[in-house]
Amino acid sequence: MSNIGETHAENSAKKVRRGNPDKIKPFAFRPGRSGNPGGRPKRDMAAKIAQQLFEENPELIYEAMGKALLKGNPKVFTALSDRAYGRPAQNVNVSQTEPTKFVFKIEHIGG
Repeated sequence: MSNIGETHAENSAKKVRRGNPDKIKPFAFRPGRSGNPGGRPKRDMAAKIAQQLFEENPELIYEAMGKALLKGNPKVFTALSDRAYGRPAQNVNVSQTEPTKFVFKIEHIGG
C-alpha cells in the first residue's frame, strides 16, 4: 500500500507538460493585451427596438397585453404573473430504487 502513496507523490511532484510548446507559443496571450479585445458583444437591433417600445409606449403595451389576456393567451398570463409575483419555486422529486453506496479511501501519509 505504501508504494501507491509514494508513486502518487512522485508523479504529482513532476511537472508534466503536454503538447509541443513551440506550436502553442503563437496562440498564447501577449503581456498587456486583452484576451477579449472585442469586449462584450453589442446588443442587437431587435433588442434595442423592443426596449424602446416598452419604455416609450407603456399604454400601448398595457392594452396589447390586456387584449391578449382576454383572448386567453397563456404565455402573456405567465409573463405577467412571473413579473408581478416572481416565478414559483421548482420542486424536484428524486426516487431511488437501490440504496446509496458510499466508498471511502483512507491513506496514511507521513510517519
